[in-house]
Amino acid sequence: MADVPVAVVTGAGQGIGRATAAVLIEEGYRVVLADRNQDRLDAAAGPLGERAVPMLADVGDEDAVAGLAERVGSELGRWDVLVNNAGALRFGGVEETTLDDWQQVFSGCVTTAWLCMRAAVPQMRAAGGGRIVNFASVVVQGADSNRLIAYTAAKAAVVGLTTSAARELGPAGITVNAVSPGAVDTGAFDKFPDPDALRARRASTSVLGRLAEPEEIGRTVAYLVSPAAAFVTGQVLLVDGGRTDKM
Repeated sequence: MADVPVAVVTGAGQGIGRATAAVLIEEGYRVVLADRNQDRLDAAAGPLGERAVPMLADVGDEDAVAGLAERVGSELGRWDVLVNNAGALRFGGVEETTLDDWQQVFSGCVTTAWLCMRAAVPQMRAAGGGRIVNFASVVVQGADSNRLIAYTAAKAAVVGLTTSAARELGPAGITVNAVSPGAVDTGAFDKFPDPDALRARRASTSVLGRLAEPEEIGRTVAYLVSPAAAFVTGQVLLVDGGRTDKM
C-alpha cells in the first residue's frame, strides 16, 4: 500500500475524530487513529477495516508524538494529512477557572496541535506537500461560551496557530486550515448538566433546526484535504448550520 496516502487523525477513538477517520478511509486513505485510550482505540478501529491503523499515543506528550511520527514513517512510509482533533474541556468562568484547568485545556487543544504539526511537517516537506486541518470552535466567533473561558481562549489560539502556520508552510506546498464546528451530536454533550435540554437548545440556534452529525464534520475535513481545496489555506471554515447565537 505504499502508493496509498496516509492521514493521521488525533483523538480518533470517539466522536468527530472517529467519524473523520471513517470518512477518510472511504475516500481512499490509510488512516492512523491516534488516541491515548487503548480500549476506545480498539473499539473505534476494529469496524473500519484494514485501512485503519490504531496507534496508542498521548499527543500532549512530546516524546509520545515523536514516537508516533517515527512509527508513521517507518511502518507506513509517508504522512500526507494531519487532522488535529484531540482536545480538552474544563468548565469555569474567569474567576472560577483554576490555573490547572487553564493549562490542561491549552495543553489539550493547542499544544497537541502544535506538537503533531511539528512532527508531521518534516515528512510532508520531504514529500513536497501535505494537508493539515486543525479544530477550532464556533465559540471563537461569539457563540454561547458560558463557563468555557479556557476552552474559548484555547480555540482562539488554534485559529492563530492555523493562520501563522499556513503562511510559514505554504512555500513547502503544505496547506493549513481549521474547521470550526457548531453543535455536533456526540457524547461530549454528556459532560454538561442536563445534556438533553442542552441538545434541544443548541439545535434551536441552528437555522436548520438540528445538530450536526459527526460524519458531516468529517466530510468537511475531507474537502479541505482534497485536490478541490488545493488553493485553500489559512482559512477557518465555519460549519454551524447557520447558528444564530453568534454576535
